[in-house]
Amino acid sequence: MFGKVVLVSSLLFSLAKSTGVTFKNVTFTGYSQSIEKCKTTILHSNSLVDFLPELAFDKVEFIDQDFTVLYKDSFTSLSDLGELVLENCRIHKIESYVLDSPYHSSGKDTKIKKISLKGNKIEEIYENVFTRPSFTKIDLSFNRITVIHERAFDHLPYLEFIDLGHNNIGKWNTNWFRYTPSLRMVSMENNSLEFLPDYAFKNIDGNGRFDKYITIVLNFNKIKTTGPKAFSGLGNMYDLLLDNNQLEKIDEDLLKDVDVLHLRLNNNNIRCLDGNLDKIFTAKVTYLDSNPFDCECLNRIRKWAQKNKRSVYWSCGSCINNNTRNIFTIKNFQET
Repeated sequence: MFGKVVLVSSLLFSLAKSTGVTFKNVTFTGYSQSIEKCKTTILHSNSLVDFLPELAFDKVEFIDQDFTVLYKDSFTSLSDLGELVLENCRIHKIESYVLDSPYHSSGKDTKIKKISLKGNKIEEIYENVFTRPSFTKIDLSFNRITVIHERAFDHLPYLEFIDLGHNNIGKWNTNWFRYTPSLRMVSMENNSLEFLPDYAFKNIDGNGRFDKYITIVLNFNKIKTTGPKAFSGLGNMYDLLLDNNQLEKIDEDLLKDVDVLHLRLNNNNIRCLDGNLDKIFTAKVTYLDSNPFDCECLNRIRKWAQKNKRSVYWSCGSCINNNTRNIFTIKNFQET
């Protein structure tokens, strides 16, 4: 009687620990120095490493395969793999610890540097999905992401690029990207952001290394307003891209203490830039195309740019004067 109880209890415990199956009749290709080395179909398994031959791969690629969920421990122990690609594979969920679990007993750390999950159906990014500190690039573009845990991208000391473009993200979390000292490009284009809070990028530091310039891509969102200190702390920036949003004005202190090479504000709803132009136009080059500018305001900007030798581009557009649209063709307001 006692033995039967133990057997049943063990069975229930085993079922509780079990997970779904990640790999069901899916095919991957392995590459070394860009040369295809193997092509293998996994019929039914929850571990990729069991199907890798004894070769060193630069990249393992799943393209147009049929996944549903990436379950915990599916990609553990890939110690020699540089890049993992799972693109257009209909993935809608990634479990925590899919790459490495702290409880995994293999003794081998995954050292993947680049991972692409582009073109799937992922809706939420949980904590402890990207647990490996070796990542330098993460691509999550062209999914359906609406929610990202505030610690989803913590403790990634080598991460340089992250692409979250073409999703459904509607709110920026100021707690993202803690302990990511190498991060220098964040793309959030084509999402649903409407507002950027103060210190939105407080965990991204452009002053850490002399050769580090930050690029922030926020094109094609729905941004109407920003906090006056939204970009405070970014330090050295290469590109700040805000094209194709719904901005109506720019706070004169928005770029205070930020050194920007290129500021792009094309195709917004800006009619005039009020305030101190010395503070507004701190970027080396500013682009203002396709905004519904008031002509008087535009002429004030032109005179300022010429006087101060600043490059302000506003080309092939028009401005409004007493409700009448006047056409200008101007390459650079700095030019006389």
